Amino acid sequence: MGYLVREYQDADRAKLIAAAQRQFASDDDYPLAPAVGEDIADWLFKDIGARRWVAVADNKVIGHMQVTPAHDYFAKGGAELAALLPDLLEIGKLFVLADYRNMGVATALIEVAINEAGAAGKSIILATFPHLTKAIALYRDLGFRCIGAFPGKYVQNVIYFLRP
Repeated sequence: MGYLVREYQDADRAKLIAAAQRQFASDDDYPLAPAVGEDIADWLFKDIGARRWVAVADNKVIGHMQVTPAHDYFAKGGAELAALLPDLLEIGKLFVLADYRNMGVATALIEVAINEAGAAGKSIILATFPHLTKAIALYRDLGFRCIGAFPGKYVQNVIYFLRP
C-alpha cells in the first residue's frame, strides 16, 4: 500500500484529529498521549510555530510528526546539552497508526526532519521510552545516539536521542 509524506495543511485538521483519536484509543504504548480530559486538538496544536508533517494513505492521515525548536526542559540534561539548545530541533508527537506500521512510514517522517535539520544546520533531539524497543532500533538505524536518561517535562524514565 502506498502512502505520501507531506507538510501538514489546514485541510488535514479533521483527518489528523481523527487519526490521533484512533491512535490513542488503541495504543497504550504511547505514554505522552493527551492527559485524561485534555482535548486531542489542543494537545496536537499547542506548540505554536511547530512544523507538522503527515503521512497520508487512502485519503486519510496515517501518521504525524511535528518539529519545533528544542524545548527548554532538555537543559536538564546537563551543561553540554543546554549549550546545544539553540542548535537543536525537536521531533515530537510522532505516531503511525497500528495498521500502517512496519511499512516505512515512521522512517519517511523522520527522514523529513533529518533533511530539515540538515538544511538549517541543526541537530535533532527526541525523547522516547525504554519499552519502545522497535522505535529505539529505528532511531539508531537513522543515526541517532542515546545521550542518556533524565527527567523530562511530563514523566520519568525518558531516554533521549540526538542526531548531530
